[in-house]
Amino acid sequence: MSWILVVRTAMNLERLRALVSFQTHGTLSQAASSLGLSQRTIRSLLAALEQEVGVALLHQVGRSLTLTTAGLELARGGRELIREAEAAIERVASRADELIGSFRVAIPIGLPPPLLVMVLRFGHTRYPKLRSQIFPVAQPLARLPDRADIAMTFEPRPADGPWLSAQLAMANEGLFAAPDYLARVGTPRQVTDLQQHDLFSWIPPKSPPEKWPLVAGGTFDVELSHCSPDIGLIRECALAGLGIARFPTGELPYPGTVPGSLVPVLPELVGRSLPVRAVMPDTPRMRRPFLDFFGNIRKGVRALADG
Repeated sequence: MSWILVVRTAMNLERLRALVSFQTHGTLSQAASSLGLSQRTIRSLLAALEQEVGVALLHQVGRSLTLTTAGLELARGGRELIREAEAAIERVASRADELIGSFRVAIPIGLPPPLLVMVLRFGHTRYPKLRSQIFPVAQPLARLPDRADIAMTFEPRPADGPWLSAQLAMANEGLFAAPDYLARVGTPRQVTDLQQHDLFSWIPPKSPPEKWPLVAGGTFDVELSHCSPDIGLIRECALAGLGIARFPTGELPYPGTVPGSLVPVLPELVGRSLPVRAVMPDTPRMRRPFLDFFGNIRKGVRALADG
């Protein structure tokens, strides 16, 4: 490779960094600050990138500057290219054949932190140089690909576009209540008995929280006291004896839970199984490491569940 090509490649990456930073932060000033550059330098890099690709990447109305459709597409591809280059440089520098880099991970809100720590340990034991930024959100898949690199989700694998998907575990969605609440109000014997209780529900993906799943198939409608995408909040309501709560539980025991503090309600009638998946855009760089990384997590989860 000639020195001219090396310099040209480095300059292209700098232009892409400017574009990706602008797409991430939304303003020239913030993009410049994140890269330690002046706004004039950022504008020059973006103008040079527009000239290089031959299409408009920026659209200005008054004082507002936004990315065009082409600019958004190039920013998405540019982010991946920058990460590939940085990972390759670090691999060469460390002479290690391993997965390295930083990833943004969107997870369902309300998962218990101690459980997340256990799960993350399985992956990072294999790849200690991996770095992650973890964001609890109501709809993890909606963050892909611009605001997250990986989504941990209860949702089905997306049908549109090239995606990598790995099933990590199974969750059992059901009804739970504190024993003292049931002793005080009564234990339901059939679905219609639930009308006499205060009911709480997490908000499952792509499903109204008022429609509760039946083991035999289909759903039935309930009137809720409260609902939230925060699984942990709904579980705490049940622990506090406020009513009967619907939420998913995983293969691993909930850390710090006193045995018997919650009991299943109508488990033979109400509930369903939900796969827990990791999803991310399919790229050549991530295909093998992704499956290897999450395969290691899946093995660890199953080993803990069996043990």
